[in-house]
Amino acid sequence: IAQVLPAFETAGERQFVEALGKDFPYYEAKNGEDLAGYAIESTVVGFGGNLTLMVGITPDRVVYNTSVLAHSETPGLGAKCTSDAKFVSQWKGFDPSVKKLIVKKDGGDVDAITASTITSRAYAQAVENALVAFDMLQAPDATKKEDRAMSKFKLITDGLVKNNPTFVLLLGMCPTLATTTSAINGLSMGLATLFVLVLSNMAISAIAPVVPDKVHIPVYIVVIATFVTLLQFLMQAYTPAMYETLGLFIPLIVVNCIVLGRAEAFANKHGVGESALDGIGVGLGFTCSLTVLGLVREILGSGSAFGYNFIGGHDGMLAFVMAPGAFLCLGYLMVLFNKYLKKN
Repeated sequence: IAQVLPAFETAGERQFVEALGKDFPYYEAKNGEDLAGYAIESTVVGFGGNLTLMVGITPDRVVYNTSVLAHSETPGLGAKCTSDAKFVSQWKGFDPSVKKLIVKKDGGDVDAITASTITSRAYAQAVENALVAFDMLQAPDATKKEDRAMSKFKLITDGLVKNNPTFVLLLGMCPTLATTTSAINGLSMGLATLFVLVLSNMAISAIAPVVPDKVHIPVYIVVIATFVTLLQFLMQAYTPAMYETLGLFIPLIVVNCIVLGRAEAFANKHGVGESALDGIGVGLGFTCSLTVLGLVREILGSGSAFGYNFIGGHDGMLAFVMAPGAFLCLGYLMVLFNKYLKKN
């Protein structure tokens, strides 16, 4: 960021702006309350594969500088986009209102790399796309702040209702069926997953820009495993009885498809703050689902709720505490939940 923008005091967290049908990651740099510029990540297809730039754009819509973040261009040819002095230096202070953002061979003002016109065209296209993203950032309507606040609130409500991991997406079925023999067990398992989900989402969002695509899944699993290990230590220290009750399903959070799914589908494409909200929403959705399922099974199976027996002398229907009852209760709750969604 410092390479592509003039001196600044603070750079905000990684955010995303939608332009050209996709999300562009960007950082907002400021000096006090004044905008120093935006550092925008822009990815296009070059000669050998994806070419990703960081493009710094000042408030007057001038490209302050550019920097290559990743490329697969041919060594000695297209790869010179990182080292060819003439090609690299022309982007510093490039003003698209004065110069055409097209290579000279096509009638523009961009000096192409010798024998690498395709890479040069891709580089210019990446800069142009970043400028389009900049225009989206600079042209907010009067309700943009309100829309952003509503969007963040929607991240939480979607996880609770629309993208509920249990009743809608049918994810994490093993812990759902195995740990909901009582309401307190379901609540505990949900909160444990929520803890890992929020922290892993935030960590993965922070490191996503520097993790190579070829190894991102193993890296994400290591991150998740780190937080699961921390959770195990905390539970063993402060809630040993619950840790023993949940048993194997605590370490199995590492491979829970909800946690890895949110890392892959959301956290690696969005900022830390948004990823935390997504983790909270999905985690609360999972927690509420497990608690409700455990409560229904506990009431039907033993006539109690959260361990409190409110039907004296009632032994309950044992089937609902066992595996068949778990499937029956889950099925009926899914029907009710999805009927509610269709009505609303």
